[in-house]
Amino acid sequence: YCPIDPPSNCPNGTETAWAGTSPYSIVPGGQEMYVDPTGLVKITVQHSHYIPPGSYANGEGWKWTALPLPECQDPIPCPRSAFYFCSPPSGYWTFQIEGQERGGFAACPNPWDGEVTSVYAVTDAFNRTDCVELEGL
Repeated sequence: YCPIDPPSNCPNGTETAWAGTSPYSIVPGGQEMYVDPTGLVKITVQHSHYIPPGSYANGEGWKWTALPLPECQDPIPCPRSAFYFCSPPSGYWTFQIEGQERGGFAACPNPWDGEVTSVYAVTDAFNRTDCVELEGL
């Protein structure tokens, strides 16, 4: 469901747009992002703000790193719609839980669909070995 008129301005359903560490959602009440106990970065189910015990929520562990202005450049074309912020990137997010030795992000094969890559936050409990380290999001 997308209440935007014209419908061509609605997201196509295969992309996620972000507003800080929250998904830009048109679901009434919105949705929240969290890191589950395995490190998988997830979004709450529509119309529910349930976050499983042991998860990291409410931006815990997320840190914004600003880029110097001369390094900002538009890496990919951006759809021109109200849903997208199309200015050059001004920085990136990293992840580190206070008091934990490990941190960062990793791109890993999705456990349910091998054609899909999932993003994991690296915590001391993260134990996957089939992933690619990411500099940030």
